[in-house]
Amino acid sequence: MKILLLDDDRTVLRRLVLYLAAALPQGECTTACSEEAFEALPQREEYRIAFIEPQMGDGAGIRLAVRLQEEAPLCNVIFMTAGRQDAAELFQVRPSGFVKKPFNEQDILQELKGLRYPVTGLLRVYTFGSFVVYREHRELLTFSRNKSKEIFAYLIDQCGYPVTSTDIARDVWEQDGLDQQTSKNISKYVAFLQQDLSDAGYPDVIIKQNRSLQVNKSRIDCDLYHVLNGSTSALERFHGEYLQEYSWAEGTDSARQLRSLKQEALHRL
Repeated sequence: MKILLLDDDRTVLRRLVLYLAAALPQGECTTACSEEAFEALPQREEYRIAFIEPQMGDGAGIRLAVRLQEEAPLCNVIFMTAGRQDAAELFQVRPSGFVKKPFNEQDILQELKGLRYPVTGLLRVYTFGSFVVYREHRELLTFSRNKSKEIFAYLIDQCGYPVTSTDIARDVWEQDGLDQQTSKNISKYVAFLQQDLSDAGYPDVIIKQNRSLQVNKSRIDCDLYHVLNGSTSALERFHGEYLQEYSWAEGTDSARQLRSLKQEALHRL
């Protein structure tokens, strides 16, 4: 889990690093003391917690918090204030919480208990190039059936929109209509997929209702979703290859959006 600390007071940053090392031993802290340092940070969409001094750099902290929320929608922004900032301005950013300076370790622990977005239990999904799925702590998630994995890739590509067996038959099986045997096969591979995810500790990643399936995007950290949410750093890592092992992925709406956004970015250079 990646944690960002933004403050132009290095003493505050050092204390935060110590407190967070004890509270979240699996966390990876990155510090930045200026707006320039923030701009130089790679993969900003991967941050899950950010402690930000809003007055940093003559008020740049609020602007950077907004930027971070655009690029990392699941990031919990916690403002560190000394009581000299207009509260209404801070609340407009919709932070996860506040810490009043000077703070102690207990103050930090208290804020970590009330985070708006969960910071554990997210599947990390990569669609640029080959389709790869990781559990927490960079553990590769394996699938019992290749077709089950492909169905999951299709659900990821659909960005949380519900799909039916007819949709899967048309787009993944690439056949017209849904005959009885294909319907049985799809049901079988979906059952394997649900069991794989449940065994890995993610039983709620797929939502199944009214004969349709969709992914629960709140439980997924995905490069595709970061780009569609406006992350420029995620877009920089897209080089034209998307779910390359699946032929159906070449012409999906997500693939077209990715390539269009990439072309627009290249034209602006």
